Amino acid sequence: MPDMKKRRKSLTPSERKIIRAKTAGRCHVCGGLLGKKWAADHVLAHCRDGTDETDNFLPACNSCNRLRWHYKPGRFRKILALGVYMAKEMRDRTELGNLVRAKFNNRKRHSRTRRK
Repeated sequence: MPDMKKRRKSLTPSERKIIRAKTAGRCHVCGGLLGKKWAADHVLAHCRDGTDETDNFLPACNSCNRLRWHYKPGRFRKILALGVYMAKEMRDRTELGNLVRAKFNNRKRHSRTRRK
């Protein structure tokens, strides 16, 4: 018989309350307020033998959880550093910053039209 994947259990409302309280209702990635819809983010992913216990979760806003879901911590830090650098380039309206802004806006436009 083939090895079946272990089904992830859903968190109960009381478990979600415990997880949310860990950061006083703020996203553990960006520090912003969580709001009504937020994700319980695994500290140690299932693929790395993480569990579904409350001590293996931190709260994350949906945007942060969606953007960082598959990156390892070191890689994600590099991406954040690059984003900070690019934001300065765009703010200063350098040639590089203008190019990045145009490419980013084109990508967002393309994504929106693809979803329609």
